Amino acid sequence: MSKFDEREVYDKEICPCGSGDIYKKCCKKKKFKWIVENGNFYKRVKMDKELTKVLKEYMKWCENMYGRKLQDDDRMFWGYLPSEFGINEIRAMRKMQIPERQIFAYYETGRILTPQGTSKIPDIEIQEFYDSLEKYDRLMDPTNGPSSVFYTSKINAILKEDFMRYYEQLTFSFSYFIRKHIENVQDFLNYSVKNEIDFCGFCCIKSIRNLDSTKVLVENGLTENIYATNRFIFESYLYVLSLNENPSFFDEKIKPKVNEDDYSFSITKDGKINYNQVIHNETNEKFNLKISIKDLAYNSQFKEDRELYNLFYHYSSQFVHVDVLSAQGYFYESDPFQVIDESLIAALIGITFSILLLDQISIMSDTIFRKDIDYFVKRTKAELIPLYGLINGHPINKNEIFSVIMNRLQA
Repeated sequence: MSKFDEREVYDKEICPCGSGDIYKKCCKKKKFKWIVENGNFYKRVKMDKELTKVLKEYMKWCENMYGRKLQDDDRMFWGYLPSEFGINEIRAMRKMQIPERQIFAYYETGRILTPQGTSKIPDIEIQEFYDSLEKYDRLMDPTNGPSSVFYTSKINAILKEDFMRYYEQLTFSFSYFIRKHIENVQDFLNYSVKNEIDFCGFCCIKSIRNLDSTKVLVENGLTENIYATNRFIFESYLYVLSLNENPSFFDEKIKPKVNEDDYSFSITKDGKINYNQVIHNETNEKFNLKISIKDLAYNSQFKEDRELYNLFYHYSSQFVHVDVLSAQGYFYESDPFQVIDESLIAALIGITFSILLLDQISIMSDTIFRKDIDYFVKRTKAELIPLYGLINGHPINKNEIFSVIMNRLQA
């Protein structure tokens, strides 16, 4: 379609913005034009020099990457997810500390006003934005009665603050164990697991890394990746719990893997190493080292661990493997003002498993460390229980797993 097949809306035609006024008395006074083409209306806005420069650089970047110039039928921003994924924009605005009421208005209207931009937006759209600001103020005013927006906002703020506090305390406590029990015994550059304490040190450093990852993932709202990380912490908890409940677990299932003097890994028929089976170097006796997480959970003294395996472990495993059942979870984005931030909930679950792990690790110690951790764990458990109660009280976020976790924290 050539530029001669389109025209600007006539002065006495009804303005396309929806105000009901004629074009001459409405948007024609703005710094844009309403264009009609084959019965369809669109706005034509003159770009400023800065935006023109940015777009030219972007087009050049695309050309360098794909080896061709953008064509007329190319969308300018193919490489960015569609508006359904607008939650990413919300997170970016929050990082920039844009007032929450303005973010709410943007989420509802799809625009955000600036002093320079009002001349390029129809008055009716400007009014919609201001109406959304007023709506947010009403929803956040407790004198108007409780609203889901108010409730969600307050819980998100609490979870975010508490996660950071527990993150710092847990990474400190895991480091405390390493400094107290490992530092003067092991050569960190050549670390080896020779006993239960060494294994706990390995779980501590791994948990620190997992919590560090969770911190970054929370900042970017990557809920599925947080659940995958939580899965590793849950496994570590079950391993150390098994060490405490089964005195032979380490010698039978873990130590042979690192005891090269007495054992060697078996070789499969096609010449590959079987890391789940070892052969005693003298007797040639074979030992199965395969560990089932399900068995660890079902052998636990805590019935809640079996429930957590069925409710949590199966679900989180979807995000570790290529499981088509997880596809909807990756594409789905919940309402950031009506639903508690799911990445914060996932992070809280990771914190909880870390507390359970630390509790089990402390049993290995008979020093002041055990007393310190016992105090910390008891206090933190008492704080976590009402947090899960708040989440489970939300009509949208309510989930059976929160009740199970609360029961496990009280066990």
